[in-house]
Amino acid sequence: MGEDLRTVAKVAEAWGVPKGALSRKLKEQAIQPDLVKANCSYYSLPRLERLRPKLGV
Repeated sequence: MGEDLRTVAKVAEAWGVPKGALSRKLKEQAIQPDLVKANCSYYSLPRLERLRPKLGV
């Protein structure tokens, strides 16, 4: 995993937003994780940073 991949909880913590709100926005916008490993979804932080205005968080 060379990229900066994080779970929704870690992204929410870094952004200072509630985990549930971020998770809900990702589902509403149908944003797929970059990697699923051991039933955990990992998202690329740089990719989510670009999508942050669209997510509204």
